[in-house]
Amino acid sequence: MYAIYELTNPERVLRVDTSVESLDLNVYGYAQVPSELEQHSPYFSVIDNQVEYIPSKEEDTKRVRINRNGLLEDSDWTQLPDVQLTDDELASWRQYRQELRDWPGTYIPGDKWWETIPLKPGVTREEYVSQEQFSY
Repeated sequence: MYAIYELTNPERVLRVDTSVESLDLNVYGYAQVPSELEQHSPYFSVIDNQVEYIPSKEEDTKRVRINRNGLLEDSDWTQLPDVQLTDDELASWRQYRQELRDWPGTYIPGDKWWETIPLKPGVTREEYVSQEQFSY
């Protein structure tokens, strides 16, 4: 299986085909689709002659919601009545949690949401980011 694209815009796959014999190579390029990605046809992009899977909007929204729900769970501790946070820290966490609840409606691919997350006392942003497995 091959991903067919215009040479002027390789990131936008036009179609997927099993043959490239009749392809005008002055206009079109192609890249072989790895077998593990064939099930995701036609959601592909070709970058540096490598086929990459691009999730559908529904799949991406589902993934964002799952991550969002995990982030809300990870910050539940900030809302406990006996938490020792200043009023400013508590307000920051409440704002952050509200922004998460507004997700994915406000989500833009490539957002670096971890740059605005309030931190637990004594944890630097670099330590926090290195502990997490970010998929964005």
